[in-house]
Amino acid sequence: MISKLLLDAQSANLNLRSQALSKIEACEASDPQNFLLEVSNVLAGDQFPREARQLAAILIKNTVLNIKMKEQALPWHSFEEEITRQIKENCLASLASQDRDVRKATSQAVSAIAKQDIPKGKWNEVISIMVNNASHTNSCYKQAALDTLGYICEELDPSAVSVQQADSILTAIAANLAGEELSVRCVALQALTSSLTFYKSNIKNDHERQILLRLIFLNATHTSENVKILALRVLCEIAINFYECLEPNLMELGTVTYQAIQSEIPNISILGIEFWNLIADCEKEKLENDENPLGFITTAAQSLANLLIPKLLEIEEDSDEWYPAKGAYNTLCVISQICGDLIIDQMVPFIRKNISTNNLKQIVGALLGLSAICEGEPNGKLLYEIKDFTEQTILCLKSREKILRENSAWCLGRICKMLKEKMTRSLAEKTISALMEKFNDIPKVASCCAAALANIIESHIDIIDYNMSQNILSTAIKTLYREDSYQENLNISAFSVIDTLLENIPDSQIALLDKNFSIFIDILRDSARKPLSDNSYIFASSIIHVTCGRMAQDKIPDRDALTIIEYITSIFNARSTIYEEGIEALGSLAMNIGSRFLKYFQETGPFFLYALKMTDSIAVLKSGVLTIGDIATALGTSMSPYLNEIFPLLIIILESPKLTLDIKILCISSIGDILRAVGVDIIPYLPQVLTYLDSAAGASLQITGNEDVDYYLDQLRESILQFYIGLFQGLYKTPYISSIEDRLRKIISYVSIIIDPQFSPNNSIHAAALGLIGDILLSFPDPSLISSLQNYIESFSTHEEKSLSGTSRWVLSLIP
Repeated sequence: MISKLLLDAQSANLNLRSQALSKIEACEASDPQNFLLEVSNVLAGDQFPREARQLAAILIKNTVLNIKMKEQALPWHSFEEEITRQIKENCLASLASQDRDVRKATSQAVSAIAKQDIPKGKWNEVISIMVNNASHTNSCYKQAALDTLGYICEELDPSAVSVQQADSILTAIAANLAGEELSVRCVALQALTSSLTFYKSNIKNDHERQILLRLIFLNATHTSENVKILALRVLCEIAINFYECLEPNLMELGTVTYQAIQSEIPNISILGIEFWNLIADCEKEKLENDENPLGFITTAAQSLANLLIPKLLEIEEDSDEWYPAKGAYNTLCVISQICGDLIIDQMVPFIRKNISTNNLKQIVGALLGLSAICEGEPNGKLLYEIKDFTEQTILCLKSREKILRENSAWCLGRICKMLKEKMTRSLAEKTISALMEKFNDIPKVASCCAAALANIIESHIDIIDYNMSQNILSTAIKTLYREDSYQENLNISAFSVIDTLLENIPDSQIALLDKNFSIFIDILRDSARKPLSDNSYIFASSIIHVTCGRMAQDKIPDRDALTIIEYITSIFNARSTIYEEGIEALGSLAMNIGSRFLKYFQETGPFFLYALKMTDSIAVLKSGVLTIGDIATALGTSMSPYLNEIFPLLIIILESPKLTLDIKILCISSIGDILRAVGVDIIPYLPQVLTYLDSAAGASLQITGNEDVDYYLDQLRESILQFYIGLFQGLYKTPYISSIEDRLRKIISYVSIIIDPQFSPNNSIHAAALGLIGDILLSFPDPSLISSLQNYIESFSTHEEKSLSGTSRWVLSLIP
């Protein structure tokens, strides 16, 4: 009966298939142990059809692993021992099947049981059984054993097996890497790829690594295409997992992979390229993390470029596959980021030679090469040629050939991103004009043009006048409403243009925001009405955030404020969550309309409070912490009734060991804003905050030598100063100011320490320190308190930074 059900479950007849699947599920639910035993009997029975046996193996695997995550499923370890023994025996027996597909499916069933049992110290013998079978004279047994070992290792964490077991698996696989039967070699290579992470100690051992690599090299240079491909995949996996161990074998690895790159067979060539792409990615990541790479890419850059550059000409139009030209381009991009100067002498002549020809593939190859080299830092030789190269690229953008327009649009984006302010005014104007013309092109071209335009706006806003800004804005908004705007991320690129323009236009063009504000609200409205899967509401909210932040204070009428709030809260409610751009947009709106926001706080307040609880979404939490300070600034003392709900959440954030320093810095700054806004109403919460602040102040007096850590410590010192500014301003001219008199010398001492040159204080620190000294003198007009800082204050009275010199002179005026 079970065997027939297994066959019917694969029937082309929908009704028959549905009935069979329902019966199988019912049998499994009513008696899972005996059901699985019956299924394993079908798997082990040579008399049953192949299709029934294959599905039997799949059912065993899925049931043992509970793939469908059924809550009522009976766990494998709760099965009776005798039943599990019989199921295992049936599975092991099926590995001897003459049918390759049955063996393959059975290997997965065995690995599923091993995944459940081995970590619990059970069925360890399955590894020794497979290791023994891997040396069997019967080829079918060998292949099944190797397959199974590969699947077991794929399923297990390396810590689940002993070093001795890992050694035995590696020995079994290695013994089959040089055999005469190519089918066995292929299975052994696949098993090696799946199990590499189990051999950390072996690969770190020079002698053992040499033996293993020789075997892999033997296969990577084999005459069989399939063997060669599988061996190169092993090398790629080694590059991912054992980069640190490759230095002694770099020459041999280069020989084998360079030979592969030059192959005329694309599947082989791409794997040779992929090996170096992985190495390049690893070294790039190390550089980004301030770690020292081993310099493999710097060593290989020029010889590797000689092989990769010609590959750029092997274009496959409209192919989404990962083929050699794409791989070569991607690898050259990363090489350019790591050591672009080393390959510039090879790249520039190649680009110059091919970009102005009439051959389509040569031009595309040149555009790819130019795009790749632009990923690095601007190089003198490239800068010398860049005007001609850019103008040639603009000509390509006007081509009738889609592939040329797509690649030239992408290339212009890379050029704009690299050059930034180094792009001359005339070249920027030409480029902007060319990009704007192509916003109505196919989505891929238009999207790349929009991305390139955003880069130019950021670095060349000075050449964009009011009329051009309006033209760019209108064109980008029109693009948002194209029917095909969701293809190739065109809508995201158009949003990026709008956002970048609004952030960067000079104050003289702020009228542009007033003129288009109703359109921005319409964009938000339309995004709120789109399906839940559509994320354009994020970008629309970002536009509202930027606009409200830049418009003149108190400029937004209540009608528009209410509309924005209704749309954003409707998005929150429809998606049953909140998002950082929405919270920031509401905060920016509050800052603009000030105390008028109070009438909307009852509706929006719960969302801000929820944001302060979202410790599982750091971006939203940061937005909530930052925005709550803005809300306090907007509402002033009207914020006081809500302190009982807000402050406990801020204290939790400050005291949480799981949250990072940058969030706590924001939290301190926001508490300072609240202090400044509500004044004496903060008194009940002050002791707890000051206790934390004392601890933070002590921690801030470090110099670690780590650039990232020291940056955050610098931010922490500034936030502590801003907190005290808020405290003094909040309690100024109130009886409670005396409650912090005992803390004065501690505060002044802290200021004296952090302005010391050893901490490299920037102008923001100096501005906050001077401001705090002035606030202290306003409340406690005793010059002796700050006598040790007199020279410091005077030193800024003639500072070139007007805000610093002005603050300095104000402080000096407070000293009798």
